[in-house]
Amino acid sequence: MRRTTLSVGQIIIFALLALGILTALVRNPIVYLIPIVIFGTIYYFYKNPPNRRRGKQTVFMPKSSSREKKRPTTFRVIPGNKLDDDDKPRYH
Repeated sequence: MRRTTLSVGQIIIFALLALGILTALVRNPIVYLIPIVIFGTIYYFYKNPPNRRRGKQTVFMPKSSSREKKRPTTFRVIPGNKLDDDDKPRYH
């Protein structure tokens, strides 16, 4: 693995960036606090959705195996009212 080193210019830019963010946070923290709280709440509910069936406790009963299996029925065609025209459609 190659280890990356930061140049002097990059260190100065990152230091000024951190200083600017810290200064803005100290002067008016509510500007940054509200979006952090909103995005944090959205992320929390995305990862842990609320249980919609909180009051309803459903118990699943296993299906009874004593029932006889139904025999598959044959496919039946029910005669309809459509005309048997093999010509082209009328409106195309």
